[in-house]
Amino acid sequence: MKYYAFFSALLLASSTAGAEGPPPSAPFAWTPAAKSPVERVEAPALVLNDKLYVFGGFDAGLRALPFLDVYDPAKDSWTRLHDMPMKVTHLNPASDGKRVWFAGGFKGPHPGAATDEVWKYDVASDSWSPGPPLPERRAAGALVRLGKNLHYFGGYTADRNTTCADHWTLSLDDGKQWKRAAALPEPKGHVSAIVLHDKIYALGGRLRHDTDPQDMKSCDAYDPATDKWSAIASLPFNRSHFECSTFLMNGRIVIAGGISDNTPAGTPGVADVTLYDPAGDSWVALPALPQRLLSPVAALIGDKLIVSTGGLNNSQPVQTTTYVGTLVNRWEVADPMPAALGAVACGIVGDKLYVVGDGQAATLAYHLTTGKWMAAASQPARAFAGRQHAAEVVGGKLYLLGGIGGDSEGKTQIFDPKEGRWTTGANMPFAAGACASAVLGDEIYVAGGTVKDAVTSQAARYSPKNNTWTLLPAMKQGVRGAAGGTDGSTFYVFGGIGPEGTALGAVQVYDPASGAWRLTSNSGAKIAPLPQARGGMGKAVFVDGEFYLIGGRIADGEGAKETATSNRVDVYHPGKNTWRSGTAMPTARQGVYPQVIAGRIYVAGGGPQAGPSTSPVLEIYNPSPAAPHTGLSP
Repeated sequence: MKYYAFFSALLLASSTAGAEGPPPSAPFAWTPAAKSPVERVEAPALVLNDKLYVFGGFDAGLRALPFLDVYDPAKDSWTRLHDMPMKVTHLNPASDGKRVWFAGGFKGPHPGAATDEVWKYDVASDSWSPGPPLPERRAAGALVRLGKNLHYFGGYTADRNTTCADHWTLSLDDGKQWKRAAALPEPKGHVSAIVLHDKIYALGGRLRHDTDPQDMKSCDAYDPATDKWSAIASLPFNRSHFECSTFLMNGRIVIAGGISDNTPAGTPGVADVTLYDPAGDSWVALPALPQRLLSPVAALIGDKLIVSTGGLNNSQPVQTTTYVGTLVNRWEVADPMPAALGAVACGIVGDKLYVVGDGQAATLAYHLTTGKWMAAASQPARAFAGRQHAAEVVGGKLYLLGGIGGDSEGKTQIFDPKEGRWTTGANMPFAAGACASAVLGDEIYVAGGTVKDAVTSQAARYSPKNNTWTLLPAMKQGVRGAAGGTDGSTFYVFGGIGPEGTALGAVQVYDPASGAWRLTSNSGAKIAPLPQARGGMGKAVFVDGEFYLIGGRIADGEGAKETATSNRVDVYHPGKNTWRSGTAMPTARQGVYPQVIAGRIYVAGGGPQAGPSTSPVLEIYNPSPAAPHTGLSP
C-alpha cells in the first residue's frame, strides 16, 4: 500500500502540467488519537451527546472491569465517570434517550456465570439502578431499542455453550415484564444488532462459546409490524465479536473488526471494515483498520469514524490505541488495477465491478466485498476491444454499446458473469462510439457520440429482452464523450465535446413520456449548465437524489479544444436545479466511467493525460448527502 501511494504521487506529479481543477484532496487515512485510559476488549459502548461511552469489558487477564470512560472527539480526551455496579462482560447497551440499559452477561472474571440481571444507567445523574430481570440467564445476546420497546435475542445459557434463538421484549412504558417475540431463525451468540428504518438487523454471530465455537455469516432483519424475521445478504465471511463496533452512517450499516474462524491461528482478529446497504441488500468493503482488532469499540460522531481498544492477537490480547478518520466527503486510494486502462467502461454486477478499456481486451473484475482485484486473466476478453464504449447493467448482465476502434463501432457486446462469456446482440442503428447512456426501466438509452469521426446527435433505445433497437428523436446538440445518467424517470446528458472539439457545458434531458429533448440554452428550459464545460466523464452517477460529475477533459480558454484533464467533482440537484462542489479527486483523469453502489462512487482507470493514456488507479468517493444524516440516535 505504501508503494502504491508513492506510485500514485509520481503519477499525479507527472500529469500536473496538463491538469486543471482544485488542489488534489488528501485521501482517507486513520490517525492515532488519545489512548483509552485502560486496556480493554469486548467492552460495551454507544454514542450519547456526541461522545463515545465505553463500559467495562475485559482486561488483559480476562478480568471483568467496572470502569466507565467517555471519549470526546471534539477535545480528543477521555473522562472517567462512576463505575458500573457490577463486573459483567458479554452484554450490550441500548439507550432510550435518558438511560442506558444492559441485560444478562457473564459475571466476574473468565469463565463467569451467566446472569439474568438488568441494569439501567442514568446519563444525567451518572447513577445506576436495577431493572426487571430477563426470563432466563443469558450472556452475549443482543439488546436494542426499537420505538418504546427493548428487544433481547440470542446468546448463551448458563452452561456457557448452549446457543439460543429466544427473543424477548420489554415495554419502556411500564418496564415491568419481558414478553416473548418471534425467535431468531437460528441460534446465535455474539450476534451484532442495530436498528435502521424501523427494523432490527441481526448480523453474523457465533454458534457455541467455550467448546468448538463456530463463527457465522448469516444475517436477518426483524419487522415488528409482522413479528417476523427475514434473511438478508450474508456477511462476506464468517464473523462475530463486532457487537460494539457496529454503527450507522448515512442510512447504512457499518461493522469494524471482530473475529473470524477463517483467519490464521494466533491472529483471530480481523481488520475489515464493511458496509451494508439495505436498499441494495449488499455488502461492500471500506478502508481497513490499521491493524487486526478483536472486539473493538467503534462509532461515527459527526463526520469522524472512531475506533478504540480491542484485542490484537494471542500474544498481545488487549490494547489502548484510538484511531480517528474522516470518510464522509473523502476519497480513498484503493488497491491498483492489475492492468492500466484508459477510456474505460464499467458496470457493477452482483458483488463485482467490471472494467474494460483502451490498452487491452481484458475484462478486469474487482471484489466489492473484499476490496481486492481478481487476476487480469480470470475473466474472458471481449471480442471487439475498442475503447470509449457506453456500458450499462440490466438483468445481471453487462452491456457494452458501441465503441471506437477494434471494429467496436455500433456493436452491442454482452457479458454474462454467471456463464463467464461474452456474446453479441443486435447492432446499434448508427455505428457510434463515445455515446452517453442510461437505463430507464429495463431498457438502455444511448445518445450522441461519433460516427465515422463526426459528432452525432442521434439517439436510440435498446431492449435487452427483445434484442431490438429503436431510433429516438435526435438531441438538440450533437456531443461525444458526454456523461449520461438518470434520476429514474428521465435521461440526462451532461456536457461533452462538440463538433469543433470544444468542451461544452450544456445539459440535455430526454423525457421518454413526451419523447422530447430539452437543452440548457433553450428558451424556458431553465436547466443550469455545468459549472465547468468538459467531456470524458463517462457516467453521471445518481446518489441520494443528486448527480455527480467527476473528472473529464476541459478547455484552457474560450473556444479552445480540450487540452487538460480535470479532478473536479460537480454535484447537480435536479429538483433544485442547482450545482455545488464535491471533494476533488486525488488524481485528475479523463475517460473515466464512475459507478455507484451503497452510496460509494468507484472511479477506475482512465487517462491522466488529455490524449490517449492509461492508468491503474482506483479511487473511491464517499459523498455526503445534501442534508447529512449520520444515522445516530439517542
